[in-house]
Amino acid sequence: MNRAGATATLAVLLIAVTGCGDATAGTESQPSTTTTTATVGEEESVTPATFDPASQEEAEEFFEQFVGTSQVEFETEAERHGYEVRPLRVDGEEISMVEDVRFRRLNISVSDGIVDEIIGVF
Repeated sequence: MNRAGATATLAVLLIAVTGCGDATAGTESQPSTTTTTATVGEEESVTPATFDPASQEEAEEFFEQFVGTSQVEFETEAERHGYEVRPLRVDGEEISMVEDVRFRRLNISVSDGIVDEIIGVF
């Protein structure tokens, strides 16, 4: 076989091989864009809301509206806005804490299950 014939044979083989595939070629499914909401008991899970305060003071001002609610309600709102909650005082007793640094954390005081003070925002 001459060089031209070998090149033509190779081209045909390449076309035949690249044309092979599984039977589902071209029918790939697209990723699902359906959003689901999980329900746990009576509560529905919530996607974190967008809240990006310019300062710690602005965050504290925002969360002040939830002082006076139950600790559970306060934590739910904080988590919904991307914050973690750490009680530092419960029923007048100081809670020992680890001095770790975490951003977007609210340190609170709780009396009888009600948040009565925001001690700090980090």
